[in-house]
Amino acid sequence: ESACVTAPVPPRPARVLTLEESFRVSQVTGRELLSAQDDYLLAAIRLLVERHLWGPRLFNDTSVEVFGQGDDARYDSAARLINTLRVNQRLPYGGAVEAAWVWDATEQLRESATDRYTQSSELVFSGNIPLLRGAGDIAREDLIQAERSLIYQSRDFERFRRSYLVSIANDYFELLQTRATIFNQERQLESLRQLDRSTRARVEAGRLDAFQTGVTASRVKAAEASLSGLRESYQLQLERFKIRLGVGVDERLDLSEGVLELPEPQISLDDATAVALEFRLDLQNERDRLDDARRRVANARNGLLPDLDLTGRIGVPTDPDRRRGNASFSPGDANYSAGATLSLPLD
Repeated sequence: ESACVTAPVPPRPARVLTLEESFRVSQVTGRELLSAQDDYLLAAIRLLVERHLWGPRLFNDTSVEVFGQGDDARYDSAARLINTLRVNQRLPYGGAVEAAWVWDATEQLRESATDRYTQSSELVFSGNIPLLRGAGDIAREDLIQAERSLIYQSRDFERFRRSYLVSIANDYFELLQTRATIFNQERQLESLRQLDRSTRARVEAGRLDAFQTGVTASRVKAAEASLSGLRESYQLQLERFKIRLGVGVDERLDLSEGVLELPEPQISLDDATAVALEFRLDLQNERDRLDDARRRVANARNGLLPDLDLTGRIGVPTDPDRRRGNASFSPGDANYSAGATLSLPLD
């Protein structure tokens, strides 16, 4: 009877990462970068939502009412159904205009046999325009701020992306440095072991005192402890690097010794300062936020003004002499209204 022996599964080969490959992996699966991208996309979505609010918007309102009136204990009850289909458009400097189709059906319930049923519809065009408070650029403040916030977020994302890649490179070079330190420590440990063997041989030959073996042995132990600490530190650094890149923790990685060739910048301190003042993204954001602060002051000043609003309405109904108006509108029966409202802030 023979025992069945399963051959051990060989470990998967390690994935060799160069610095450029580390950059590419971090752009795809790096959690920090993905979170920054989500913030950027959310700012774009907020702008899209705000722009949608400034486009033509369709609404349909349906209301049902039942009401009655008493006369010597006799009650006349009626039901009313109103459906309004309307489109609304905000104006760029305040106010809004609206076009609506209002369909009204009213029926006398108790005396339905007496032709008390009416059905009519009306086209209504209305508008409201502020002249003082709420007029001007303040009306578009939400849209303006959403557009500027998207610009700020794009600059923040680009600045983060640059610093993120520099940070990835820094982690990569630190891993290479730790690995080089381990290699040097291994060579030093081998030299100390050879020295320890040589010292023991010389002590046995009587050429050195016996205490010298203790000195060399302690140096070997210290070097072994230092090498063990460096290896643990390297493993911890490597695991953190894998997590930062979004690589699976069970995947084996090996780093390439290749170095990214970068030319040294040829620039003076004055030129570097001038370039930074012009192109630093965070400085551009701060300049624009100063403009935002000035605009908020102007908006606050506008908020202290009284309300002076112009309103207007034009209605084109169906023929009122017909029981069923359907969609036969009668321009000759049109009605209109216009007015102005002044509201003084006495408080």
